[in-house]
Amino acid sequence: MSTENRDSAGRVVVVLDAGTTEGYRTARALLADGCRVVATDRHAAALVRILHDQSADRLLLLAADDSQRNLVLAKAKARFGRVDSVIRPAALPLVLSA
Repeated sequence: MSTENRDSAGRVVVVLDAGTTEGYRTARALLADGCRVVATDRHAAALVRILHDQSADRLLLLAADDSQRNLVLAKAKARFGRVDSVIRPAALPLVLSA
């Protein structure tokens, strides 16, 4: 019996600030639910722990900050074909410029 959430399985979710404690928990929970996850943080080293026991075909780690959102979305779409959601855990402010 699969433990994956049928509504989440296969969804592509970008998790911003995934190197933080909340970001890590969010990314791991999404992976456990069957999502494909693009985890971003300004510091690549902060993302490494997300890799533990995870399938590389469902996870993309990117060192990027908010100013690189177009690059993140482009790489996510190139790898997984689409992006279904973008999440910033712990309701940290997201600043988007026009």
